[in-house]
Amino acid sequence: MSRILLIGPPGAGKSTVGRALAEHLSMRFLDTDALIEEKSGKAITDIFVVEGEPVFRAMEFETLSHVLTEDDAVVSLGGGAPFPIKLKPQLLNQHPMSFSLMSL
Repeated sequence: MSRILLIGPPGAGKSTVGRALAEHLSMRFLDTDALIEEKSGKAITDIFVVEGEPVFRAMEFETLSHVLTEDDAVVSLGGGAPFPIKLKPQLLNQHPMSFSLMSL
């Protein structure tokens, strides 16, 4: 198994489920929002407010491009992460397993 993608709206439990699933499967856990915050040194909300959504989406695209090359990982995608058209061939060619989580 190379990677599992978790997608869903904010608050659906992607990070919580992702950590538990990664531990259970002895895989790494990658959270794209956490990676963006770590790299930028800013909270996601601050990036949106100060730098704007286009800057955040560029950071998100760069992060997604990177994590899609990682093997043996459970990946939590940000709640609003649309799959950019540029990444669709990469997603289709690499056949990751994806799960959509919804909050109740």
